[in-house]
Amino acid sequence: MIQKALDGEDEDIMPAVESLAAAASSMKKGSFREYIAIARLDHMTKHAFIIPGMILAYALREPPLHDAFAIIVIGFLSAIAIASSNYVINEWLDREFDAFHPVKSGRTAVHWTLSPRLVYLEYVALATIGLALAAQVNTLFLYTSILFVISGIIYNLRPIRTKDLPYVDVISESRFLPAACSSPIGRRGHS
Repeated sequence: MIQKALDGEDEDIMPAVESLAAAASSMKKGSFREYIAIARLDHMTKHAFIIPGMILAYALREPPLHDAFAIIVIGFLSAIAIASSNYVINEWLDREFDAFHPVKSGRTAVHWTLSPRLVYLEYVALATIGLALAAQVNTLFLYTSILFVISGIIYNLRPIRTKDLPYVDVISESRFLPAACSSPIGRRGHS
């Protein structure tokens, strides 16, 4: 729709696109704060629902408990970093469409000029940190985390971009939940 308007093929949306273009030219350059905001760290409380699955995985495998707390914290931080990387790429790639959404139009990437290079660097850094932390837990947790990264790519990037496919978007977002909630963190260093 936006591409049609930019090509001059959709006259109904032209005033909105022109308005958006005018707004974009007056946007402020993003600071460190805006790059942190697109990672949506305020959503980390959602990850609390992962912890019962981690504890259950620990309980079912009956590993030694001497490092259980540390492993659970590392797994939790890994999930936060990877989810934040997915939020970063989602907010960046959706900024043009979010500008027309009643709620999402308030997002950072809509109102601030951000450097594509820094956004992609932030995405890669958060995903890498998340995977490095996952590797400290164990091999299966790392594999599960890799699937989490891949699911974010499939959800957000063309040519697949499942978020644009009715019903598939909900399935692709929810299919990772069981894996995350029962993440295999049982024995350190074991799969």
